Amino acid sequence: MATKTQISPFLQLLLGGASFVIIIIGMQAAASIINSFLLALVITITLTPLLQWLIYKGLPKWLALSITILVVVLTGLTFIAFFGISVAKFSELLPTYKPRLIELEQELTSFLESKNIDVADIFDLEIFSPENFILAIASLISVLADALSASLLLVFIVAFMLIEALVFPLKSKRILHSHSILLNKFAEFNLSIRSYIWITTWTGSIEAIGYFLLLVFFGVKLAAFWSILFFLLNFIPEIGFFLAVIPPVLLALLQLGAGKALLVFLGCSLIETITDKGIKPRFMQQELDLSPIVIILSIIFWGWVLGATGVLVAVPLTLMIKKLVLESLENTSSLAMILETHKANS
Repeated sequence: MATKTQISPFLQLLLGGASFVIIIIGMQAAASIINSFLLALVITITLTPLLQWLIYKGLPKWLALSITILVVVLTGLTFIAFFGISVAKFSELLPTYKPRLIELEQELTSFLESKNIDVADIFDLEIFSPENFILAIASLISVLADALSASLLLVFIVAFMLIEALVFPLKSKRILHSHSILLNKFAEFNLSIRSYIWITTWTGSIEAIGYFLLLVFFGVKLAAFWSILFFLLNFIPEIGFFLAVIPPVLLALLQLGAGKALLVFLGCSLIETITDKGIKPRFMQQELDLSPIVIILSIIFWGWVLGATGVLVAVPLTLMIKKLVLESLENTSSLAMILETHKANS
């Protein structure tokens, strides 16, 4: 009679760890493909209710699908064109501020020397030269432009995913009919992602309008561009604001001086505090169901695995793993509870 061999817990841990490392290495190798798929998936999940609403209103499926795809294509092309023009203008604007950078460096050096702080050797370093500073910002803008050029492919991937979205619910029910728990978790995941995206969208729109009015009031150039950048980076929780506020504040420093640059930063911080700390938590906490430390760690981890796009999809990806993997399996349900925030307070 054959006896079953049992694997020790330590060996199971080693095998699980090795499998995890192999999966992560594979994801890093295929990051460009995975990034496009994940972004398209999040956008498709968000837009599916629009498609379903149009069908519910009596439109034929082909017409509802055409309208939804047209909305995606027009919105995508508008963003790409707007950012392309803005990036070109900003790239032309940067070299004109080289004399101002040299002046600021001299003013800062004089101020610190008046306090008996010798920084001459530090500012002589190549990294602090105005040319390198301008080149660093220009390279950052170039990366943004490259990302936008890839967005056109993303728009068409979303269009084809929307076509599949018409039949996917029937397919999932047929495939997962014997796995009711997984089917329910998949529905919960869809609802969580849609709520997260829509709440982030309308609160981010409020922020973007506030930033635009503030930047126009102080006369910061390319105010519309920075406001849209604020809106997009709003989808990166916790750290997105700091990534978005640095360029316009630096431009305000070069254009208007330190005093007004500080006021711009304080004004942006006030708007962010009102929306992100006052308005958004009232709606987001129950839908997101992830603790702040988990959000920050997920941004760091997925940014390391998938690059800049991983930062954008970190929260949806973590929600996907929590709902579809951890909560669906009895052995890992306790790990899912560790990631949560509101249940610990109840």
